[in-house]
Amino acid sequence: MDRHPLMNEQPTPPLATLLVPLAAAVILPMSASAGLGAKLAILFTELLIGLPCLLLVPDPLRPEILSFRTQIAGSWSLYVLACLLFVPALQGLTLLFDLVVPIPEEISRALLRAVTPEGGLEAALIVASAAILAPVMEEIFFRGLVPWFWRRRFGERGLLVGPAAFFALFHLNPWHFPVLFLLGLMLGEFRRRSGSLLPGILLHFLNNVTALSLFFLSGPDRML
Repeated sequence: MDRHPLMNEQPTPPLATLLVPLAAAVILPMSASAGLGAKLAILFTELLIGLPCLLLVPDPLRPEILSFRTQIAGSWSLYVLACLLFVPALQGLTLLFDLVVPIPEEISRALLRAVTPEGGLEAALIVASAAILAPVMEEIFFRGLVPWFWRRRFGERGLLVGPAAFFALFHLNPWHFPVLFLLGLMLGEFRRRSGSLLPGILLHFLNNVTALSLFFLSGPDRML
């Protein structure tokens, strides 16, 4: 099996770095279906996706898993251009999937109740979760920790595809799985090419801000 020659000599991140995000994603969203409780559940879910990794990854692994280098491989202008081209295309594809394979009405109602803010505080929590915590914490987990574990188990085979599929499955939205998978592939490629989490955080941020802006601009009519 094609493994990194030093992999067996490296310390391993605690299992909590994997189990806490999985448990948070399953348990916390079920704790509240609407209102302030739902917004807090979303915020703490995003926080717990990456926080264990930030706190518990052994120091020798931090440069490999938690790479925030600003001196990246390639030009920043190319990554920015790729973001500006990819994000609108991805949002258009999402709208197309919503038309061709719509989310069942009952599930759509529940999702909208969970994410539709009532008042400024709830709106601030949604923005903080989607635009700040999600890009940072999810990139730490899905493009930092998960590929490290994948490489340890499978080597380089499927290193983009496997974590991208896990990223898409993690969001528990089978109707948007193809779109999330494509986003996961692009985010993984950004990490592979740049050697840093920062370009992926930028792409993730722009994608989420665009999706959030479209949601807010659509107004209350989105509430089916």
